[in-house]
Amino acid sequence: MQLAELGHTHPQIPELLAYFTQDNQQYLVQEFIDGQNLADELENNGAFNEDQIIALLNSLLPVLQLVHDKQVIHRDIKPENIIRRNDGELVLVDFGAAKTVKPTALSVTGTVIGTQGYTSPEQAIGKASFASDIYSLGVTCLNLLTQKQPWELFDVEEGKWVWRNYLTSPVSDNLSQVLDKMIEGATKRRYQSAIEVLQALNTHLPEQPTSVPSDDNLSSEKGVDYTRLRDLLKARNWKEANYETYLVMLKVVGRKEGDWIRDSELLNFPCTDLRTIDSLWVQYSKGRFGFSVQKKIYLSVGGKPDGNYYEKFGDRVGWRVKQSWLNWTQVTFDTTAPVGHLPVSRFRLQAVMEMIATAWGVCLGALLSPGCL
Repeated sequence: MQLAELGHTHPQIPELLAYFTQDNQQYLVQEFIDGQNLADELENNGAFNEDQIIALLNSLLPVLQLVHDKQVIHRDIKPENIIRRNDGELVLVDFGAAKTVKPTALSVTGTVIGTQGYTSPEQAIGKASFASDIYSLGVTCLNLLTQKQPWELFDVEEGKWVWRNYLTSPVSDNLSQVLDKMIEGATKRRYQSAIEVLQALNTHLPEQPTSVPSDDNLSSEKGVDYTRLRDLLKARNWKEANYETYLVMLKVVGRKEGDWIRDSELLNFPCTDLRTIDSLWVQYSKGRFGFSVQKKIYLSVGGKPDGNYYEKFGDRVGWRVKQSWLNWTQVTFDTTAPVGHLPVSRFRLQAVMEMIATAWGVCLGALLSPGCL
C-alpha cells in the first residue's frame, strides 16, 4: 500500500499505523502529530505574510512531489490538514481522501471528494489529477494570506479570483504570478508538477547575502580544485556532487579515496575550504542543502558541541525516519529531500548511521563561532 510506504519515507508525512474496513466504511489509523494546524494558527495569529507563504511552499512542495511520485493524489489539502509540529516543521496530514492512481487511469472519472472551496474544478466532477493538489495548495495559500474563505475570494460574476483585494500585507509580483498559475481553473494552464512550482517560486527571488565563490574564486587553503563540485551542483547532479564533496574533503585533510575523515580532522577543517564547499551547496540548492543549513537545524534542536542531539538532528534532516536510521540506498538525492538532508557521508551510513549525526553534531557544534559558517 503506497500510503504505508509514504509514512516511512518522509518525516513530513505521518506514519500509517493501521487500516481496516468496518460496516462498509474504510478507516486509517495514522501517527499523531503534536502541533497546531494552520487554520488554528491563522485564527490565533492573523494573516500570513509573503515570507511565511514562501517558507510554507518551499517546505511542502517537495513533500507533495514525493506523494505524486508514488502515484498518490492527496485530494484534501487545506489549512486544517497542514500541522506545524512543535519543532516548527510542517506536516501534511489526513490522507483519508487520498487516491492511488496508475498513470493510464488519470483521465478516468472517479469519486467526488474534497473540501468545498479548496477542490479544483476537475476534482469536483470526479477527475482529480496531480495538478488538483497544486490547485488546493494554492487556494490554501490565498486563505492564509487574506484570512478569507475561498468563495469570498472568487468573483462568480466575472469568473475570476479577486484575492488581491483582501491582502493585509504586500505580495511581490513573482509570488502573485506563482499563486495565480497554481489556481488556474483549466488544468493545462496550471503547473503540472510540484517541482515546477518550486522552480518558478525560487527563480526570481532576491539573492541572499552569502559568501558564494565566483568562478574565479573557488578558494582553498590547501590548493584543492572545486571546479568539478561547482559544475555538478550547477547541473543539480546531487548524488555525484555528494560524492565529490567527500573526495575534496579528503584532499583537504590529506587523505585518499576509500579512507574517511576523523572527528579531530573535522574539528580542525580549514574555514576557507568549509565556506567554499558550503556556499556552493547553498547557492545551487537555493538554500536547501549545505553545512550552514545543517548547522542552523542543529542549533534549532538545541545542539551543543557535545554531539548529544544527534537523534533530533537526524529526525529533522531526514536521516532518521520513524526512529529508524536510513541506510545508504534510502538517501534522497533530489530536492524532494528534507531541508539539510545533503551532503551526507556514505562511509558512515554504511557503518552506523548514528555516527553521522554524532560526528556532524561535534563538527557543527565546534563551528558555532562566526569564524567559519
